[in-house]
Amino acid sequence: TTVADNAFWGNAGTTGINGHIVSLEFSNTLQSIGSHAFRLSLEEPTTVVLPESLTSLGDWPFEYGYYYGFTNDGNVVMIDVPEGVTAYGSGIYHGLPITEIPQMPSSWTKITDSMFANCASLEQAVVPSQITEIGSYAFGECQNLRTIELPGTLQSIADDAFARCISLQTINFGGTQKQWLSIAGALQLPEGVEVNCISIP
Repeated sequence: TTVADNAFWGNAGTTGINGHIVSLEFSNTLQSIGSHAFRLSLEEPTTVVLPESLTSLGDWPFEYGYYYGFTNDGNVVMIDVPEGVTAYGSGIYHGLPITEIPQMPSSWTKITDSMFANCASLEQAVVPSQITEIGSYAFGECQNLRTIELPGTLQSIADDAFARCISLQTINFGGTQKQWLSIAGALQLPEGVEVNCISIP
């Protein structure tokens, strides 16, 4: 089964606080969630449970909604994407109040375009070791992001991956300086960002 593209955009036709969804749980037969399916739909607090049967997430499925929910004391409840999700689009976490990068399926080797863009609650980030590519605007406008750790497995990074990350201070890269220069020579960074290359050639 599938949640279609734009199915609940703005939550038309559903009920909840001010017409927004306050609880979201899927059937264990669900296989895909389409692009923009729940854009601008989720209300705080929200609980979202993604089933193990899920194999596909479209572009910006929860854009500017509240990512997976909050506990009663206001803390984000992190619910990881199931391991079986092998097809995934751009902006998966775009504009959502995550405080760290969630666990990703091991098959995900790319942080897609705008995947974490506009995540205002993200202050520190550790990119998983399986990631080899970071796409355009992947962390764009994460205005409170201060520190990020990138794996030595990284092979390419878009020039604007950290565009408008005005608070970024430190990048820790798991590879060598030579590797870093080969993949990040044109990277747009705020003035004064410190890059630490962990590996010694």
